[in-house]
Amino acid sequence: MAKHTNDEGAAEVVEAPGFMVRDPQGRTRVFIGDLSNTEGDWLPGVVIYDERGSERVSLLLGSAGPVLSYAEHGDTRLEVGVVDRGGEGTAPGPYLVAVGEHGETAWSVRVNDEGLVRES
Repeated sequence: MAKHTNDEGAAEVVEAPGFMVRDPQGRTRVFIGDLSNTEGDWLPGVVIYDERGSERVSLLLGSAGPVLSYAEHGDTRLEVGVVDRGGEGTAPGPYLVAVGEHGETAWSVRVNDEGLVRES
């Protein structure tokens, strides 16, 4: 961890690979840092956990663009994002996906250059 100070010695920037915020019971409630689950790309983001340690909200910047996810019991239920231009795969633009209990897409919508596209 590195700490940078201004001319008066006050901390301006603190640098570290990641930060965890714990509640008074010692449980991790917030993590800021690399959200990748592999040795691959570094995915900067923030995760908020409930009192049981389950992920509830995450915000990350992936190779395709930013994604905000809401989860129940650690499983994604709602995802909002923007696919950047120039990426491979999905057409660029904003999207919203509601996910069912078993991980299936229950409803989704996205906006591309031609307009609104609704799916399932």
